[in-house]
Amino acid sequence: MEGTWQRISPIFVLSTLFVFAYVDMLDEAIFAIAVGSFILLPLSFFLRQRNIKNNGEYTNATVIETRRVQRRGNVIYFPVVKYDVNGHVYETKSNVSHMRPRYKDGETVKIVYSKKDAEKIIILNDPPTAAIFMGIFLLIGTIMLGAVLYGQLS
Repeated sequence: MEGTWQRISPIFVLSTLFVFAYVDMLDEAIFAIAVGSFILLPLSFFLRQRNIKNNGEYTNATVIETRRVQRRGNVIYFPVVKYDVNGHVYETKSNVSHMRPRYKDGETVKIVYSKKDAEKIIILNDPPTAAIFMGIFLLIGTIMLGAVLYGQLS
């Protein structure tokens, strides 16, 4: 997600400035930054996922390990897959985490990878949990933006 954030940061700044045009108090300005985050981060996630699925290459990959990561007191798991693209072998960690290990080492999964960067993958067997959470964030951001604009227009 770091690369995605770096690519959208100019858009984030512009959208935040747009919202600032409607607000004149510090609390509302901080709220506007939060609105931008709730809208732009999930939107960038959806666009990236759609682009990879529509323009990527499909192949089989083998799960070689499941990485255990502790974040904010919670343990989450990321599968690491190995796959071949034109004779080059990649080992890539999925961006989608799970609350418990979802795949067994050695298991074959279907993936789609970006033609531009073969290390950007989507495991097709993954449940749409990340998409659901991103949709919720997008909905919250849209509601927050509506509240700001409605408050300024009334």
